[in-house]
Amino acid sequence: MMRKGLAGGSYKPLTEDAISQIHNTVMRVIEEIGFEVNSDTARELFREAGAQVDHEKRRVRLPRERALELINTAPSEVRLCGRDEKHDILLGGNRVYAGTGGTALYIYEPDTDQKRPATLEDLRRLARLVEQLDNIHLFMLPTYPNEIPVEHIDANRFFAGLSNTAKHVMG
Repeated sequence: MMRKGLAGGSYKPLTEDAISQIHNTVMRVIEEIGFEVNSDTARELFREAGAQVDHEKRRVRLPRERALELINTAPSEVRLCGRDEKHDILLGGNRVYAGTGGTALYIYEPDTDQKRPATLEDLRRLARLVEQLDNIHLFMLPTYPNEIPVEHIDANRFFAGLSNTAKHVMG
């Protein structure tokens, strides 16, 4: 059965006025409402950078001017490193990269036409597949192994990814 797809040709870039409206709203949220920061260390760094920090509520607010100053100090490019330098990718400019994503709880088995809970072995196999695909540049851990206890999930997921691809791995 062929998928019907979606209607195309409707992309309309935002106007400068719409971009300005979004920007001003975001700046207002950063200044008046703030955002949640769960790391004590990160909240302290924000405080040192001039933010108003409520440690009890884990809330950080930045004056508009300070937020813009900090944004303007951000680098225009960021390197995401692979275990092998040939897989490093440089975000910025006009470059485009593709990667995996999601956090699928289930895997579809084409042989049986059934779905089943994802396993750590599925994650390993997907990492090995991505390693062989030149058009996939990074490996964002795409499954959640159901057989691993939650307190050990992150270490096991990253170990499986890092052990099976030399490309950049992120969670």
